[in-house]
Amino acid sequence: MMFLFQKAALYKCNMAGKPAVVTRVVDSMTDNISPTRAEATDVANAVLDGDGILLGAETLRGLYPVETISIVCKICAEDDNRYNASRGAHLNLKRAEKARILVNKNPALVDTLVAKTRAWEEEHGLTFAYDGVPLLALLDEYALLRHDREEEKRRMRDQKKFHEQLSTEQEAMFGTRPSPTRPLST
Repeated sequence: MMFLFQKAALYKCNMAGKPAVVTRVVDSMTDNISPTRAEATDVANAVLDGDGILLGAETLRGLYPVETISIVCKICAEDDNRYNASRGAHLNLKRAEKARILVNKNPALVDTLVAKTRAWEEEHGLTFAYDGVPLLALLDEYALLRHDREEEKRRMRDQKKFHEQLSTEQEAMFGTRPSPTRPLST
């Protein structure tokens, strides 16, 4: 059942945008030159689900620190290469969703990102691209969509206020509230 807890913990960290570093993945390599199959699988899962692997006793007081690092690196590279094609789209969607949630909570973040991106582009003389698309183009598009959304909300608020005011005026003139089933005459 421990693997379910690990998967759930890593998933929650990923969804919250928090780094997830996995430790104690190859404990047996403190005394042995090769990991167990279960440990190799743990390393692979750490690559797929986590953000990093932290080696401790295996390299600090283990008998085979160089071999430990070498084997873990091989597993990571092999696993990342094999899973990268389908993983890329999945991770990009997760990152995009996290970014959307964060940006909706703090619109000033977009303005800061635009300023920093422009400064970086001017400093380096290059266009900053995310998955081949210029980041400033994405941010400009987002700013336009945000502006349109705010305008729509404002228009709906004004419309609601107008209907409430009209309803209040009719109530004052006729002494009763209009029927909610009949539309108001304009």
